[in-house]
Amino acid sequence: MKPHANTIHGHGRGGKNHNGTPTYNSWALMKYRCSKPTSPNYARYGGRGITVCKRWQKFADFLADMGERPEGTTLDRINNLGNYTPSNCRWISAKEQQRNTRSNVLISHHGEKKCLAAWAEEAGISSGTLKYRLEHHWSMDEALSVKPVYSRTNRALLAYV
Repeated sequence: MKPHANTIHGHGRGGKNHNGTPTYNSWALMKYRCSKPTSPNYARYGGRGITVCKRWQKFADFLADMGERPEGTTLDRINNLGNYTPSNCRWISAKEQQRNTRSNVLISHHGEKKCLAAWAEEAGISSGTLKYRLEHHWSMDEALSVKPVYSRTNRALLAYV
């Protein structure tokens, strides 16, 4: 990609109808959702008081701190209540990011805290099965250890083994 005449980092928009690099786009969208009320996501970011640190107002500083965005990753705030700062951001996969949202309920079990999807994946059961069991007052140990059984005729999940 040919760098834009006004950039020194080679990541910016390359002119009409040319997008920037994935790293540049992540930076630009981060700033947009935190500072522009016209952003569709402003209410979830800038509207909640989430800001971008002063250093990251310049793309070159963001790039120096975060490096190139690895393929298959997105920009994530480690603490969802915190701002976009070098100590609170990382590149992670979409799957990991889904597990780091405000809407997730974290479950503590044997001294570990994880979201429901992570516990279910570790146990080899679906998130829906684990959620159902917990809503029906199964203990966490039982909910994680009992493997689902399916009927051969209608593939319906049976509650107990």
